[in-house]
Amino acid sequence: MTQKRKPAAIQAADELCESIPGYPEPTRLELAAADILRTQYAALQEWMDKTLWVEETLQLKELGMHYADIMRTRLDARDARIAELEAELAAAKAPAPIPSNSVELDPSTPWYPDDSGEWVEVPEDLMEMPSALSPETRIEGLTRDEREGELYTYCNAHAKHWPWFLESHSDNRIVAYKVVKP
Repeated sequence: MTQKRKPAAIQAADELCESIPGYPEPTRLELAAADILRTQYAALQEWMDKTLWVEETLQLKELGMHYADIMRTRLDARDARIAELEAELAAAKAPAPIPSNSVELDPSTPWYPDDSGEWVEVPEDLMEMPSALSPETRIEGLTRDEREGELYTYCNAHAKHWPWFLESHSDNRIVAYKVVKP
């Protein structure tokens, strides 16, 4: 805390008391009271120094308000704005809601890499190329492993080159195919 000059009235009173010949020495009670007053004066001076910014940034609507009321109003407004920004941030981070008109996926529906509707399921007991295909027809094949991992690697080849003969439990077994359009 910086030492400031005493207000003129206090300084004049001190000088007056010191200049009066025979002015009695202060009692212990008077010294204690004077010490309390000096401490309170120092605290008030520090408060004024630290709240000078309120006076310097005073807005028209704050005229006539006490410094403490101005600060409380400003802090409340700041806290409300912080809460508003935090809510906006939380909303931005939240996952987007699923539209009420969206179609829920049926877990019993097999997974396909696209929703073209052109995928044909291969019966589990089939151990040869489906009869609906000619050996030269180009197809995309979906393996059991790709379906279970829902991770498809695009590949198209003639139907005769796909491993139709694999056991139904094999990861590389073709579980569905789609004819490639020319």
